[in-house]
Amino acid sequence: MWPSEEILGLYILDKITNILKKRGEAKPRSSFRILEIGSGYSGLAGICLAKFLERLQLEDQACYESVSHVEIDLTDGVKDCVEKI
Repeated sequence: MWPSEEILGLYILDKITNILKKRGEAKPRSSFRILEIGSGYSGLAGICLAKFLERLQLEDQACYESVSHVEIDLTDGVKDCVEKI
């Protein structure tokens, strides 16, 4: 696993948390589409985001209700990586 994958995961979680907080306060329901290109063998950042949103849905219903749709796509240019994801 590349260190950059861990950093990307943390960065995405920080950004999505801030977006949800702002949108939950001021804006109606939002949708998100995330595409991780070059996710490698682990797809760590995209999987972390999916698990975070799943947990958020269970634990913080008020914040999660500001989200209408989430789509997360993981891909890589190497066939073996795609098959492992």
